Order: sequence, then C-alpha cells, then structure tokens
Amino acid sequence: MTLEIGIILTIEIAKPIWAACIVIISPLLSLILNQIYNLKKCSIEALHLCGEQEINEKEKICAELKKHVPSYDMLYLTPEMLNQNAKISSEIKGFV
Repeated sequence: MTLEIGIILTIEIAKPIWAACIVIISPLLSLILNQIYNLKKCSIEALHLCGEQEINEKEKICAELKKHVPSYDMLYLTPEMLNQNAKISSEIKGFV
C-alpha cells in the first residue's frame, strides 16, 4: 500500500508542472500489471507496453504518446520493449 501512496503523490505533485505522462521502466511484468490494477482502483490511468501485446495495441499507445496531453498518467515499459522498439524509444526521448 505504501508504494501506491508514493506513486499517487508523485502523480498529483507532477501533474500541474508536467502535462505529459510519467514513464516507468520495470523488468517485472507481474509487478507492472499489479501496479496498474492498484492505480486504476485509485482512479489513475496507467498503461503498459511489453513484448506480448498486439501490434495495434502498441501503436495505439504510441499515438497517445504523441499527444500534447496523453489521456493516461503513467506508462510502464519493460526494458526489452524500450531497447527493441525504435519508435517507442524516440517517443520516450521526447519527454527528456
């Protein structure tokens, strides 16, 4: 529960300053899915990108990343997704 509270506070503090979503890179898919489940219970929109997803789902998330203000607050990525996908990598670099 403490981790969820920390994430919620991070989002609420960052929102007025930074309109883009928060990107988190985690190697554990089960942890990512657990965090997304808990964040959605707190009305925080979160998505993830991993190798097992359908291409159209990945493209939909990439299209959201291009928006000035994405419709979700957090995006979880697996390291291999970041390394293997040049399109996603370039979108993420746009945040930095």
